[in-house]
Amino acid sequence: MTQADGAGTTGDYSHPEVPARVPWLRLTGTEARTPPERPLRPRTVVIQVIAGILVVLIGVAVAGAFASRRVAEREAVTDAAHTTDLIAQRVVQPAITDGLVSGNPAALAAFDRFVRRQVLNSSLVRVKLWTAAGRIVYSDEPRLIGQTFPLGSQDRAALTGHAVHAEISDLQRP
Repeated sequence: MTQADGAGTTGDYSHPEVPARVPWLRLTGTEARTPPERPLRPRTVVIQVIAGILVVLIGVAVAGAFASRRVAEREAVTDAAHTTDLIAQRVVQPAITDGLVSGNPAALAAFDRFVRRQVLNSSLVRVKLWTAAGRIVYSDEPRLIGQTFPLGSQDRAALTGHAVHAEISDLQRP
């Protein structure tokens, strides 16, 4: 097969080694396309958006609940420390006598009556007076009087300076 090109020469496009029918691979056209995706239905989109919003709201609510609890607990302890410090300085300290510190039974009984009438209530449930050596000279729990416990660094700081140490504790443990 010969064909004239634009320059007036003839070109031969047939080769003896190439078969007359070459299988061609079509790269474009309708057969090469992927099937079209189904269009999104508005109902499906709304449901997915609502589900995403609910997941975010639940996550924020859970995180907020944990954070609120920690803040509330810290505020309660801080408030209890302030109230206890005020009661200790204004009410309890003036009632402490040398007889109480030395273990005089009459002074101990008088101080115990005072504490039970004037100090203990629904928000202040335990009173203990300690020496710097860790010996309890008074407690509203009589079994503790006279016992010695090791003092932690915060306890020693509260005894040597004007520091208040407050924490949530288990009232059942010694």
